Amino acid sequence: MTPFFSILQTAQSYKATLIAVSKNQEASAIQKLIDEGATDIAFNRVQEAEEKFPLLHGNLKKHLIGHLQKNKVNKAIALFDMIQSVDSLALAQKIEKACQQQKKEIPLLLQVNTAQDEEKFGFSEKELLEALPQLSLLQCGKIQGLMMIGRHGISKEKTKEDFLRTQILFKKIQDQNIFPHFTELSMGMSEDYEIALCAGATMIRVGRKLFSQEV
Repeated sequence: MTPFFSILQTAQSYKATLIAVSKNQEASAIQKLIDEGATDIAFNRVQEAEEKFPLLHGNLKKHLIGHLQKNKVNKAIALFDMIQSVDSLALAQKIEKACQQQKKEIPLLLQVNTAQDEEKFGFSEKELLEALPQLSLLQCGKIQGLMMIGRHGISKEKTKEDFLRTQILFKKIQDQNIFPHFTELSMGMSEDYEIALCAGATMIRVGRKLFSQEV
């Protein structure tokens, strides 16, 4: 069994979506995953996606998961089917304005930094809760859930605590019924996706393990 099918089976057992993170991979390697059945592809940078999307073939959902600079918003909206890395109210409002201009709706995930990691972008829990009234005004940018990136170099127990803290925040917002389709919790990468699935992730973002022989 290939790494892709092994991880896909694990994700499906939790009714979660496997997103193939294609950062710095050759287009031929990405296409091989698509041919195996990958339906969701993610890039960290707009420029790399712009270069490689034309080389890929298949019925794909294209995700942006890296930090989005405001001057790349228009291009990102044109390229991607979902932006997972909306890490501030100002960025969300910039996306909304660009969506209105392009007459396009796009699903968004709000990136949260629940672990207060200084190396990560994202709303703190306090910032996000305070921003909810303004975020609820967005119409073209369809907020559908949360995204978070786990800390590196910490124990599995600490990782689980971070994921569970994010799940609690996700449920708190979901229970407010502010957003009609607030159903996605994107957590977990190659080193911690199994912990994330156990903590309620509905999407996992896996790169390294998919492009190696490691299962």
